[in-house]
Amino acid sequence: MVKWQFINLKCGLCGKKLIVTETNNFKCRYVCEASPNCPNKMYTEMFTKILNKINKLNNSNPDVLENLTSYSWKGAVLGQYYLMEVLRHLPSKITISVKELKDITKTLS
Repeated sequence: MVKWQFINLKCGLCGKKLIVTETNNFKCRYVCEASPNCPNKMYTEMFTKILNKINKLNNSNPDVLENLTSYSWKGAVLGQYYLMEVLRHLPSKITISVKELKDITKTLS
């Protein structure tokens, strides 16, 4: 089972880290560390979905975690859509690029 501390999130727009910040209404979300110059952001609820996806892949085939580099998928939470891609997989760390999709109609076609 992959645990949250083994996943490293990167911005899908500029490549910098995604970090947790608190919003005005005391909720948390991930934002690019280059914010406000980079507009990429992600709800924290999406992190749980990312973790569940990685663990589901691992449970279906335990050898799959050795071959996740370049694996990509789309996901949604709270009306926001994201594109995730595994940039690097090491035994102790998985680096995933996350990009918020602004116009979902273009990405689904």
